[in-house]
Amino acid sequence: MAPEPPTVLLVDDEPSLLVLLQAAMRRAGFAVYVAHNGAEGERQALALLPDIIVCDIIMPPPDGFELRQMLADNPVTRDIPFVFLTARTDPAAKSRALEDRANDFITKPFDRDDLIARLWAVLRRRPQRQSDHAEGGVAGEH
Repeated sequence: MAPEPPTVLLVDDEPSLLVLLQAAMRRAGFAVYVAHNGAEGERQALALLPDIIVCDIIMPPPDGFELRQMLADNPVTRDIPFVFLTARTDPAAKSRALEDRANDFITKPFDRDDLIARLWAVLRRRPQRQSDHAEGGVAGEH
């Protein structure tokens, strides 16, 4: 029996970007879930306990920084790897993200292959949870 694909939760308020990311992540072997704002992202993170979260910063409240802090403060979600994918390019935003223990900070526009490679790298550095995940598995529909 094939291992379950790793789950990724995408949190962004831009619908067209979510569609693009969903397709790319599924092709890369992830099971993909989406949230259209920070509040939905928090609910999804608690319900799904994804293997990794990819989140925008600039969203209606709670923004990405606030969402990261809420998840970090919760013992159930604090260890889920968190990657910012944002249009913010200022050094202060990147410093804040890394101080908040984000696992990576990727700026838009981004290269899809680079994004996927960086997500796999974050997952490889993390101890395996619940089940072993194989890179490149087939993702289900979500």
